[in-house]
Amino acid sequence: KEADFEIDDSIATYYSGDPSIEEVFEAEGDYIKAETLSVELTKGEAPGGAYSDEFDIDGKKLKLGLRRV
Repeated sequence: KEADFEIDDSIATYYSGDPSIEEVFEAEGDYIKAETLSVELTKGEAPGGAYSDEFDIDGKKLKLGLRRV
């Protein structure tokens, strides 16, 4: 919602952070893509111009980036 995307937008999702959280993204990538309507799920920093935010999950850092494709 904060990224100002429409429900029918195709998005690319970027993630980086604590290794244990990255493992979840790697193991559950297909599920995460389906639930977020992402057409891409990429480990690493989001490119310039993408919406990004940082989260603290039980003391572990996660950075997510989203961009319209």
